[in-house]
Amino acid sequence: MKAVTLHRPWAQAIADWSKRVENRNWKPRLQQGEWFAIHAGKRFDSVGANWIANIEGAQISEPSCATGIVAIAQYGGILTWEQASLSDNKWLGDADYCWMLSQVITLDEAISCPGKQGLWSVPSEIAGRLSLLIPEGEA
Repeated sequence: MKAVTLHRPWAQAIADWSKRVENRNWKPRLQQGEWFAIHAGKRFDSVGANWIANIEGAQISEPSCATGIVAIAQYGGILTWEQASLSDNKWLGDADYCWMLSQVITLDEAISCPGKQGLWSVPSEIAGRLSLLIPEGEA
């Protein structure tokens, strides 16, 4: 299973709130329908936290945002920036590619794991645990 690391609280916006898109300047090497892990990195984006708080009406603080793998998501394809600019989705950002997330499953507890840049492979023992969360017939 692959994973992508996001600064906190952007990972939590996917895991706990309504963010169902990840904005990147590169295409993921994922097949539509493939599941991947959402990893919350060590860095906390306070400007992003204020933006998310305004969107979600939530109080966000650095201590309340766990690090590690916080969710798994099903890749639903990409929109280019040109396609995204025609949408009213509040989460679509100024990026070359908007990864659409068709399903998200939030973990009860974050799984401690170091993150990496880009799309990276989750250690096999963790990937095995995460694969048990995927609904039957969608793995």
